[in-house]
Amino acid sequence: MNRNVLATIILAALVAAASFGFCRYAFCAKPGVSLSHIDDASWLKSALGLSGEQAQAIAKLQSELGHKLSDCDNRNCAARCRLGAALFAATNSPEQLRALVDEMSHAQAESELATLKHIRAVDRLLTPDQQKRYEKLVNDCVCTMCQNNSSSAEKQR
Repeated sequence: MNRNVLATIILAALVAAASFGFCRYAFCAKPGVSLSHIDDASWLKSALGLSGEQAQAIAKLQSELGHKLSDCDNRNCAARCRLGAALFAATNSPEQLRALVDEMSHAQAESELATLKHIRAVDRLLTPDQQKRYEKLVNDCVCTMCQNNSSSAEKQR
């Protein structure tokens, strides 16, 4: 009797695992292109078939972008830390707190604009065939970064 119970439990576990795996494969969103790939010149070289000259130019652009993003991140974090310290201080007005939020937002906006400028600069270095593939990679990356945006992106197309 114990053998039958044990066999039934094992069979039920196998069926449950197979069902879970199938449902996860069939219904869960597939992972998109990672932002780390879009920012990696060596990955782009392989994915797009870049020439050595293109890869060098893109690596230089990515280095410049990295410095800009680091600066924006440092300014955003500094403002965030000042906001954290000022948040409950009785001497700070809502306007002073808003100014810190605006400072954080400005740094974030600069970061986003620098990234857009970078993406367009990389795109200009590519051949038309590479551009098509790059633009699809970037679009896939941008549209899959936020889970809720996939449906709104489809509506806009």
